[in-house]
This record gives sequence, C-alpha cells and structure tokens, in this order.
Amino acid sequence: MRVFFLIASLMMWTLPVAAGGVITNIPSELHQNPKEFWRTYMREFGGTYDKDKKCWFAAVKSRTYCLRPHTFTLVTEKGARRIYLSVAAPGEENCHACAGAIEFMVLDVLADRMRIAARSERVMESGAWGAPPPEDGITVRQISADESHGFLVDHGWTGQGTTTLRTEVFGVIGDQIRPLGVLPKSYDESGNCEAGKNVMSGEPCTSYEYTFTFDTQQSGRFAPVLFQPTGVYKGQPIGGNYVAKFNDEKFVYELPKSLPESAE
Repeated sequence: MRVFFLIASLMMWTLPVAAGGVITNIPSELHQNPKEFWRTYMREFGGTYDKDKKCWFAAVKSRTYCLRPHTFTLVTEKGARRIYLSVAAPGEENCHACAGAIEFMVLDVLADRMRIAARSERVMESGAWGAPPPEDGITVRQISADESHGFLVDHGWTGQGTTTLRTEVFGVIGDQIRPLGVLPKSYDESGNCEAGKNVMSGEPCTSYEYTFTFDTQQSGRFAPVLFQPTGVYKGQPIGGNYVAKFNDEKFVYELPKSLPESAE
C-alpha cells in the first residue's frame, strides 16, 4: 500500500495563536517582493533560524517543527489587497504514513504595514511520506460571492490498485482559517481490474474524475460547489451535475447523497 498527500488535516479544531486585527512589522510595500516579504515574515512568525537546515524552528504542541515558506498568493478582494500564504514543515522522513505539517495565514496589505486578517491552527498535520502537500497542490480560489478566497489542498490515497484524489477546502471565518470539508476529485481502480472486472468484487470497474467550480454568483457564507463527473461507474458512463452546499450550522460542505459511493 502506498499513501501520498495523506488527508490528515481534518482534526480537532483549536484556536489560532494570533488573532486577526493584529498589525505586523511587515512593510506593506513588500507585497511586491515575495523574497523580502518571506525574510521579514519568518523573522516575526517563524521561530529560531537554523543556518544548517535552512529553516525556522518552532516548538508547537510539545513538538519542534522545521518551518519554511511554502506558498504566496496575492489577491484583490473588494478593491483591497490580501496575501494568502502557507508555511510548511517536514514530518518523519521516509515514513509513508507520516504527515508533514502546514499552517495558513491571510494578511491585509494596508497603507503602511500588513495586518493579520485570519490565521489557521498553528501547524496542522497534512501530507504524507514525511512531507507536507507540495506547493503545486495548494491553490487559492474565490469561494464566496463577497469575493472571499480560500485554500484548496489536494490529497490522495493509493492502495490495493485503487487511487482516490480529493481536495480539502479551507476558508476564512472571522479571524480564523478553518477546514470546510473535503471534495471528491477522482477515483480509479484500474490497478485492481482484469478484463473490465474488479478482481475482488467481480463488479465492472470504476474510473472517473470530477471538475468542480464554486458558484460565486450565489449568496451565502460560502458558495455552492458544482460538480461535473466524467468516466464510468461500475462499467456505466456517468455524467450530469451535482451540487455540494455549505452547511452554515455545521460549518462544512455536505456532499449530495446521489454522488457515486466510491467518491463519498
């Protein structure tokens, strides 16, 4: 069995270390210079720098993490500039079931210095093989009608000839960045099929993928997610449209019951 991008960040939620609204020491002009931005950011939030390992050591939850800059995305929301960033750390090396770690922050670019708009839990487990999700596995997209953005983190799992890919969504709620749920991306069991049949169940094989978009024309805290599948489910072509809506009481996206069972 092989695991990659292990889903490990949907966990018990704890409050972020730094509340939103705090003015940082980061000059706002650095939004145009990511290299200098990261130097200043890590000095303020990263911990103690280690020249040999080229990372910033921070003690969190009785563990010490080797933090490094990960992703930097500048967006415009309601005419104002915001930076959506992630910092990551490796986990235990060469451990296929061990996650790396990641944390998120959103900064408002003000006239003089940057201000913390929201922050995730300090260091969440995420990734696999002792590594955090790769940079290209984290994207920032608009996820609501009010132009708010969110982090989309790709995860996946492979075992017994089956590969499942999913996308975890993180959004801003107040001054926190919180996990909002996991959306299906693709499912393929071709590694467990012979002559079009699943070698374990004897049923026709399944292999499909989803494209999805956030319907940001719809009102609400977070936009509904529109799914369009292509491929086959138990040997039959699948298509159509599905909608996952955000539950404002549970603070999570709920997948429609009509989704193929392999993607739930």
